[in-house]
This record gives sequence, structure tokens and C-alpha cells, in this order.
Amino acid sequence: AFGTVTSGMEVVDKICADTAVEDDNGTVAKNNQPVIEKITIID
Repeated sequence: AFGTVTSGMEVVDKICADTAVEDDNGTVAKNNQPVIEKITIID
């Protein structure tokens, strides 16, 4: 993991909504981890 979400946490929640976790700690299997392929920063 890297970075800090300073705003837009609802977007992160949507990305993770359908991701299956393996335990109560929130561990996600490597082959099931969401991948962000592109980010656009609007200033």
C-alpha cells in the first residue's frame, strides 16, 4: 500500500466494495486485489 487519501474516500470505498476479504483483518488475496490502472488529477 502507498499514499494517503485526503479526499474522495467514497471512491476508494466503491473500488473495494466487491473485493472479497479472507479474514477479519481485511486481508485480500494477491490475485483478488483491485488494481488502479490510471489516475487523473484535476487541479
